Amino acid sequence: QYDVIRWRLIAAAALVSIAVIAFTALLARQMLRRQRSEAELAARESELRGERERLSDALDSLQISNDRFRAIIETARDAILTVNGDGIIEIVNPAAARIFGYSVRRLRGRNIADLAAEDAAGFRVYFSAAAGAATPGPGGPREFLGRRADGTVFDMDVAFADFFDAGMRKVAIIIRDVTDRKQA
Repeated sequence: QYDVIRWRLIAAAALVSIAVIAFTALLARQMLRRQRSEAELAARESELRGERERLSDALDSLQISNDRFRAIIETARDAILTVNGDGIIEIVNPAAARIFGYSVRRLRGRNIADLAAEDAAGFRVYFSAAAGAATPGPGGPREFLGRRADGTVFDMDVAFADFFDAGMRKVAIIIRDVTDRKQA
């Protein structure tokens, strides 16, 4: 009887030992997984911090670039406009408003060809050639007659450079009133 009880106790102890070992192995496995997950999380957090810093730097650079662009546009003596692929004016500087006699708000949304006094079709062709070119590039200056808001006609030199903005082709246009030069 004693031997039977002894073997039962030994068997029970062995089962408890196996259960403890199995449980310990499971705990160790879970701890290793957790450590790996924490290490991966820390690495990802570090990557995100770096990305956030890069984005912050890019945003600062973009703000500086935007400020420079605005300073150039706002202080230029020549009209600077941008138009979309359909020739609709999107950006207008104060010099364009002064040269054409319209408010900036009234110029925005108009077709660029509406500013030509004569040969509006030629004016459209000039800019359509830019929009249809295989690669963006500048267009040499060309003279046109412009029409101010009050109906007066004036001589203007027009040059352009086309570019892509958010995947859409746009055209930057520089217009100079050359009436004084022509009269001299």
